[in-house]
Amino acid sequence: FNITFIGSRSREFRLATHRPCVTVVPPQSSAEIAAALAEHDIFIAASRREPASNSLVEALAVGLPVAYRDEGGHPEAVGLGGVPFKTDDELMSALRTIKERYAYFAAVVGAPLHHNIDDIARQYVAVLRGGLPGDIPSRGA
Repeated sequence: FNITFIGSRSREFRLATHRPCVTVVPPQSSAEIAAALAEHDIFIAASRREPASNSLVEALAVGLPVAYRDEGGHPEAVGLGGVPFKTDDELMSALRTIKERYAYFAAVVGAPLHHNIDDIARQYVAVLRGGLPGDIPSRGA
């Protein structure tokens, strides 16, 4: 794999990215980041405890499958379009999975985990009312 990192890095991360397969680019404008994302195949969302990553949303918007840290808002944002990893040691496995099934992940980027937000809202209301999710009829019923 070849990796491009765009942005500022901590000292520890600077040491970890000092590898021939890693290209480091200083912070860029939004237009430059969009162009760079469009030239790549996979996005890595490795941030910790991030509720809503702008860079992740930008990567999904250009159709990149994502290897993402399984925490914060990443799982909900990625939906079916990527593979989670919990530890740094699991990242390479996630990348291999995406590589092996690239056509699938590229096809489903942006597909929601849930099919209908109205049904989800009805299920929440049913639970809050002490019933089961099937106790509230759907709008069309």
